[in-house]
Amino acid sequence: IKGFWSALTSFDYDRDGDLDLVLGGYGLNSKIRASVDRPITMLINDFDDNEDNDHLLLYYIEDEQYLFHTKDELVSQMPFLKKKVLSYKDFSEADWRSLFDPKKIKESQLLEVTENRSSVFINQGENGFVPQPLPSSVQLSPVSDILISDVDADNIEDLVLTGNFHETNIQMGRYDASYGEVLLNKDSKMVPVAQRKTGLNLVGQVRNSEILLFKGEKVYIFGMNNDQLKLYKKVVR
Repeated sequence: IKGFWSALTSFDYDRDGDLDLVLGGYGLNSKIRASVDRPITMLINDFDDNEDNDHLLLYYIEDEQYLFHTKDELVSQMPFLKKKVLSYKDFSEADWRSLFDPKKIKESQLLEVTENRSSVFINQGENGFVPQPLPSSVQLSPVSDILISDVDADNIEDLVLTGNFHETNIQMGRYDASYGEVLLNKDSKMVPVAQRKTGLNLVGQVRNSEILLFKGEKVYIFGMNNDQLKLYKKVVR
């Protein structure tokens, strides 16, 4: 499965003696979504013959594939397009394939994403890994880091997920819907803890997190982008 993976860790999720994987992804709170039938695609090639590679990002709306980029963004990168699309109306009505040399399109390096969701991948031994998407509350924002910790003291490891991402263009807007997500591992199902019961209030972008022992007690430390560290003794009230 191809995804915008930004975090990876492992633990015995289903308690069968082998390690399963947890992968943090892009989430579903976005205008661009991916599936096997409708992947997010990037074509990489020197479309304007200036000896530098250009990148075309493509995504689906229903059954049609569209360029993600605006006319202004494309023309600033590849000025030859000025003569092909004289107006915004022309650009909106043009098939993106008509804007570029078919040979260049065919010869482009192709990258694809088929899954947006942060997920657990369950280890099935010789049968590989079976994906299980995490609850919908996790999918509200990108996940950049994952902690494994028994947060409710039942001797079963749980998950603490953090993220957000602000460095986006105006089309996307900031991804800032996560304040820290706690998932309890109950009968091999990840059960989200309501935000008001977690005690976490991680406003901003979390880039890294760690658990340290201080005087025999766990301390959860969250590294914030352009901000102070945030420390919590408990992540569940």
